[in-house]
Amino acid sequence: MAISPDHLHRTGKQETKDLALKQNIETTWVKHPSYGSIKLGWELKINHKRTARVMKKYGLKPPRRRVRRFCTHSTSHHHYTNLIA
Repeated sequence: MAISPDHLHRTGKQETKDLALKQNIETTWVKHPSYGSIKLGWELKINHKRTARVMKKYGLKPPRRRVRRFCTHSTSHHHYTNLIA
């Protein structure tokens, strides 16, 4: 039995679906820029694992907000007097 050349050089359909999903993700980020893979899955009504796979494949990451750290060094010089005595 021989294998048909059509089966050896077959092109997959997943690549075109992934490109279409990538474009949908990028258009959704215009409206909701902070959505990750789970919320994008809800928005696009597809499985979040598929969304995460496509985001990893194309290196898509949502913009993250800057983390604001609070400085506690300025509170060390306070002197509290005993108001009861």
